[in-house]
This record gives sequence, structure tokens and C-alpha cells, in this order.
Amino acid sequence: MTVRKACSAYSLTYENQKDIVSIIENVVIKQNALEAAVSLLLQVPDLKAFLDSLVSDEDKESFQGHIRKYVDI
Repeated sequence: MTVRKACSAYSLTYENQKDIVSIIENVVIKQNALEAAVSLLLQVPDLKAFLDSLVSDEDKESFQGHIRKYVDI
């Protein structure tokens, strides 16, 4: 399994931050729809671009699992 470290110089755009906060507030907290939140988060442009940039299926599954853990917390 490939371990990737986050780049400290990288940050999401302000628009993506608003989208993520909105998904967490409305879908996770208010609706308690965790799987829907994961799907929506993976459609946020910067997160989708990162997921699409991953080469191996194992890396893609690992990233999706990380998003699921984040939502569960």
C-alpha cells in the first residue's frame, strides 16, 4: 500500500471549503446521511480532482476510506 503525505503548501479553494462545510452541516449533522455525505464530498472539485489523479485502485479506495472516516467522526 502506498502511503501519501499531505502537501503542506496545498489548500482547498475558498469555494471548496464552503462546499465541504455545507455538506458537513446539512447532510452529516442535520440529516445524519453519512453515505450521501461521502458521495457529495467526493464530488467537490478539488477532492474529485485528487481522487482522479490517483493511479491505483488501492490508493483510490484508501482515499475514499479516509473520507468515510472523516464523516464518521
